[in-house]
Amino acid sequence: MTKAAPTAERQEAGAGHLFVALDRWSERTPTSIAVSAPDGSLDFRELARRTRAIAGSLAAAGVGRGSTVGLANGRSRLSVPSWLAVWWLGATAVPVDDRFPADRLNFVLRDAGVDVLLADRIHPDAVPPGVRRIPPGASGATVAPVEVGGDDCAYLIYTSGTTGRPKGVEITYRGLGTFLSALAGIGLTPGGMGVNPLSPGFDGWLWCTLLYLLHGQGLAIIDLADGDAEHADLAARIAAVRPRTVCLTPSLLASCVDALSTVDVVVVAGEPCPRGLAERLAGGRRVLNVYGPTETTIAATWADNARGDDVLTIGRPLPGYQTHVLDEHGVPARAGELYIGGPAVARGYRNRPGLTAERFVPGPLGDRLYRTGDLVSIRSDGLLEYVGRRDEQVKVRGFRVELREVELVAEELETVTAAAAYVPDPGQTIGLAVVPAPGRTADPAAIRDHCRNRLPDFMVPAGIDVVAALPATANGKVDRAALARRAAGGRPAAGRAPATTRELEVCAAWSEVLDRPVADVDADFFELGGHSLLAAMAVSALRERTGIRLSMQTLLAHPTPAELAAELDRLAGGAGTGLPVAGRSAGGWLVPWSAVPAERPTVLCVPPAGSGCGRYRAWQEVLGDDFSVVGVQLPGRENRLGEPHPSTLDEMVSAITAQVLDVVKPDQPLLVFGESYGGLIGYEITRRLGEHGRWPAALVLAACEPPQLRDAPEGLVEHARHGMLETGIDHDTRAQVLDLVRRDVELIRDYRAPADPRVDAAVHVWGADRDDTASPERLDAWPEYLGMPVHRRRFEGSHVFVTEQAAVIPRLLGEILGGRRVPLPGPRRAGAVPC
Repeated sequence: MTKAAPTAERQEAGAGHLFVALDRWSERTPTSIAVSAPDGSLDFRELARRTRAIAGSLAAAGVGRGSTVGLANGRSRLSVPSWLAVWWLGATAVPVDDRFPADRLNFVLRDAGVDVLLADRIHPDAVPPGVRRIPPGASGATVAPVEVGGDDCAYLIYTSGTTGRPKGVEITYRGLGTFLSALAGIGLTPGGMGVNPLSPGFDGWLWCTLLYLLHGQGLAIIDLADGDAEHADLAARIAAVRPRTVCLTPSLLASCVDALSTVDVVVVAGEPCPRGLAERLAGGRRVLNVYGPTETTIAATWADNARGDDVLTIGRPLPGYQTHVLDEHGVPARAGELYIGGPAVARGYRNRPGLTAERFVPGPLGDRLYRTGDLVSIRSDGLLEYVGRRDEQVKVRGFRVELREVELVAEELETVTAAAAYVPDPGQTIGLAVVPAPGRTADPAAIRDHCRNRLPDFMVPAGIDVVAALPATANGKVDRAALARRAAGGRPAAGRAPATTRELEVCAAWSEVLDRPVADVDADFFELGGHSLLAAMAVSALRERTGIRLSMQTLLAHPTPAELAAELDRLAGGAGTGLPVAGRSAGGWLVPWSAVPAERPTVLCVPPAGSGCGRYRAWQEVLGDDFSVVGVQLPGRENRLGEPHPSTLDEMVSAITAQVLDVVKPDQPLLVFGESYGGLIGYEITRRLGEHGRWPAALVLAACEPPQLRDAPEGLVEHARHGMLETGIDHDTRAQVLDLVRRDVELIRDYRAPADPRVDAAVHVWGADRDDTASPERLDAWPEYLGMPVHRRRFEGSHVFVTEQAAVIPRLLGEILGGRRVPLPGPRRAGAVPC
């Protein structure tokens, strides 16, 4: 980022406010965390450097003013500099959530006219032909920031549409500059962190990011689907970050009010805020209630209790914005539809001139207004009060949803004649009623699967009823209220009733969280209306009820009461367990995840110091039934909590080797995969297997340097400590993990290289280009150490590149072991963060 202050035009017509602020924070607090995410963190100085590097790589690919760049970086720390790099070049950003269905993503990227896609984790079917894909970690020569025109498009956000396809809202650089200027006026205290658990394809994600960074606060990106068993719910994640500022929907805030002890400022947005919640939030805190459609650059009005506003209202317009309340004749009134004007109003909808003309209309003063469809009233104190909608658009978990889009997707099926979507109480899911085609059977499960393949998870109907006819109002319209009342009245009990105490516990917890009776132990949590936020709440409730420290991954893998109750019984009957790795223990050191462990080509995974092998569980699903994935579990973690460490490395390796010889059949090829510290353990296991005449087919050493180049145990512990400080892990958890790291690495303090270090296995050495611990130079020393050639592979990323490249690594292992290509997994559906 340039140190020269942008011109006034640039500040008003682009991201100038933001770049000036980031220059300021990179000078004043260069080593403070700017972005933390599941894949690592960036300080303010590194954020500036990364922005320039990514901008350089995009410029080298031909990106400039007017180009359209797709952003699909998930919940990565690189998502932020990717946005900034696009604006640095005066291009248009098109963010998408990589967890949405590939068909939907493909449409968005085609409709937006994306030229280049910054992505490292998107399904191949989502990428249209001809779109050039660039990894977000790519670097290029520094380029000067590009001056933009006020009417140039800064970004496109796709929201639900009434045609069965989402519509793209074009936000201009002038609108972005107006919004940033208003946002800077909030005046947050610099320093500390703010949290962002929202979908990266939603402009609420952008609100959080820009608010924090403008004010010199760090951004903590939270992913509820990352399998962190220690902090399974949103409240635990927030408490671990210890934020100063929180921006969430009321639905999310209601589940975590008790975790806000460090919070000074709370921003509620996306939904009406209930009075009880507002009162709980307000005790000693500043509270802002922010309202605004995507079409007006994220926000349009806010109520701020710091200036005496009633935060149950949506307040007054932001600086630079205008609001108009007009009746059905377009005449100013005290109550009516809200219209918004000013330079932040969007350019329109991409490729939708008719809809643009319908929603962006001339105002009474000849200006251009956006008609929101929201009904409001003006109170005597001038504050705006939200009343409701004038159409069939609804809010579900903070997302705008056009019910007609859901209906049109269902009506694509030949078995469905008509469909009507509605929102049952308490408003966190969508219900659907369908009329079957004559002579056909409409299967709710098939309809839901079809919707799941076409719609994001928050739009997939939780309940589907097959009806003979849709109820109608007196004027002949579908009576959605009647459908909602029918759903609230409950359905006849069906399925298998709870038969054990544990099944009753699970059903009771689910009934409480889902706000509906759950009496069928074979019912699927997500088909009952669950989503990842409710799943996190269910995990928290079951932890409290049972005392068993299950994780959200446990629920995702066991989504019915019967399955989950059986898993809880298994955990309770194990080693006092806690955190499940969800495999069937082969006894002690090994944890297989396949139904027929080790009767097929097998991948044996050895984790890094301080880590459990549960991190590799998902690899079984990626590799499928042709392979077995088996984890090596060291004591003191997951299903071996409380067990003592071995006294020596030799004792540990001998015990593991003995169990591998017992579990893995001699006629099945074996690949040993070791990550970081686990690489040295994997190397020793490979040697011991060879001494028994059972050489593995391959050994993969990931982020693991040769023994003679490893740092002393003290240095490894310090490196781990530094890495955890950057992630914001709380003190108690950090102390526990560091103790495990210390115990693990102490075992290799006196390691001595064997007289003949060679192994009779294909050795693959993998590393990342930005790994400061197992650097490329250190990894290149393996052939000399072994006295034999190795297969060397470099990845983009850091020391934790195995986690960063989680969608790719198991596929590559399968190719090594099986000699064939393993298809990339599709987008994960269950567990996607909703909003």
